[in-house]
Amino acid sequence: AVKGSMSTDEQLILITMTGRLQKLVMNHPSIEDIYILFGESSSVVSTKGHMSGELFSELYLDREKDQSDFDKLFENLSETRAIVTVKGKDGKDKLLFHKKTLDTGLGHSTAVIGIQIDSAKLLGRLYDSEDTHFMVLDKTGGIVASTGEYDEIIANRQKYESISRESAVTDWTYVYIISTGIYEASARSIQIKTIIGLLICMILGIVISINMSRRNYNPIKHLLEITGAAAAMGIETGNEYDLLKRRVNNLYNESKVIGRELYQNNQTLKNLKVFSLINASAMNMTEGDEIVDDMGLSGLGNTVVLFRNPYLDASGTVRDGDEKNYELLQSVLVNIFEEIAGEHFGVVSTTAGVSVASVISLLPGNDISEDNWKDVLSADIRKMQEVINEYLHLWVDAGVGNLHIGTEEIHQAYLEAKEALKAEYALNSRKSNNNSNEMFCQEIRDYISANYTDPDLNISQAAIHFGITPSYMSKIFKMETGKSLLAYISEVRICAAKELLEEGKTIAQVAEEAGFRDSAALIRIFKKNVGMTPGQFREIGAFSGFENSF
Repeated sequence: AVKGSMSTDEQLILITMTGRLQKLVMNHPSIEDIYILFGESSSVVSTKGHMSGELFSELYLDREKDQSDFDKLFENLSETRAIVTVKGKDGKDKLLFHKKTLDTGLGHSTAVIGIQIDSAKLLGRLYDSEDTHFMVLDKTGGIVASTGEYDEIIANRQKYESISRESAVTDWTYVYIISTGIYEASARSIQIKTIIGLLICMILGIVISINMSRRNYNPIKHLLEITGAAAAMGIETGNEYDLLKRRVNNLYNESKVIGRELYQNNQTLKNLKVFSLINASAMNMTEGDEIVDDMGLSGLGNTVVLFRNPYLDASGTVRDGDEKNYELLQSVLVNIFEEIAGEHFGVVSTTAGVSVASVISLLPGNDISEDNWKDVLSADIRKMQEVINEYLHLWVDAGVGNLHIGTEEIHQAYLEAKEALKAEYALNSRKSNNNSNEMFCQEIRDYISANYTDPDLNISQAAIHFGITPSYMSKIFKMETGKSLLAYISEVRICAAKELLEEGKTIAQVAEEAGFRDSAALIRIFKKNVGMTPGQFREIGAFSGFENSF
């Protein structure tokens, strides 16, 4: 027996060692037992006392008394530090933490100290939850320890998520298994809290809006009173916001009206200054210099350009019914000419007189001088005339004075331009290119002869072609020929119709080729001028009795 092979002192040492081991086990609930295995003597010291290897196998390893079981266990503990699993007497898995070589201070011992732990009890203390499980796997994937039933976890794996990590000490793998219900519960909790938060924010927003609206009532009322809306509209008769909006719109519209009036006043003042500059021959030189400086003109050289509005008659009076067109064209002439000529000269214009007058000034720093100013100015005038003719179908005559130095000579330039315009000396105008009204009337006759087959040909279309007003062209034609232009157009077409009837063409063909809009128009105009219908004219063969008188 083991007991008989030890001396009394050795037995006391073993008793003391057993007591200390029992004390350690009592202080650590997860530790079931602590024992020391002596391989050489095949004996064990534990909390249950000193025993042989055979008895240890029976009490701890769930095996029959067999010394070979203890020897196999001792041989398997080959590492210096190791953790192995063993099956306990109660059939449960046990974790055996052992250290094979003990350092006693006097040397190394071949004894092994082992700490036996109930894995289920230890893991249960660490992870005591139905929604989480903890498993310890060995390197082959076998379960070393687990807090739940492995088969149940595998069967319901879609309900779990796992996190694994390798051990830094052993070849084990730790697996933490979490139920998806935890995520779902957390998500529902966050969702509910978010909805509650939004509802609270909405309620607070409504309360704050109502409170702010009530507090702002008086400031809005005061603002309405300041702007005059309350007195003008009656604050009790409508929504204050609408009243304030209408009042602001009224103020905006009033400001636009005031702005237009201010612009018109500035234009009027400008017109008066320029008009006084070109008309006051005896103006004080100092006053003239001040106007020139104020207008941004220079003293390098000045001249005046006059434009004759085509809506004026020969006496310089606006024709009846053309007053609005006259005023509109005056503004158009000023704007277009100042934009075109402003690229080369200093330009200020006035419409205070009957004609448009523009003061032209040479500017320092450009290439325009006393040698080429007239060519550049003539080109600018021609460009303006072409723009007016293209878009308004009107021709504007222009007269230009000579270039003068000094403010006091601007009036002289104006007189020269006025004389040139009065003598029908207009730059690039049609009148200056025609020797007489007779030649102009011949151009009209030629144009009608070439275009009478167009049923749209009338006085207005002819006037557009020649770049003058219809009334002015009719007046010149009447003065020179003694007949109206409309009557002449009809006579040309009737003459052509007679020739076509003589050729035996139908009434419809004659109407189309002679420039009548349809057969009815041909019959009506033919009978009015000839005294019979085209059919009657063809039947009696009376061509010779109705010769055209022109």
